[in-house]
Amino acid sequence: MIVLPLEDEAAYLTRLQADVAEALSARRLYEPPGAPWLPHVTVARFRRPGHLFPCKNVNIGGFGVVRMVLL
Repeated sequence: MIVLPLEDEAAYLTRLQADVAEALSARRLYEPPGAPWLPHVTVARFRRPGHLFPCKNVNIGGFGVVRMVLL
């Protein structure tokens, strides 16, 4: 998986994730993973092992998120 980590200085995303996870867990629809949650945007997922293309030294400049839609 390739992700872009997000800065969450005010912890808005972290609180949103915790609230959603708690609501789903209470209904037995979600089991939280053992690792802490990382605010991020998933850019790519790989279904097969191995790399399809080299991803070393890829730099993406900073950007702001104006709107987010959860699907």
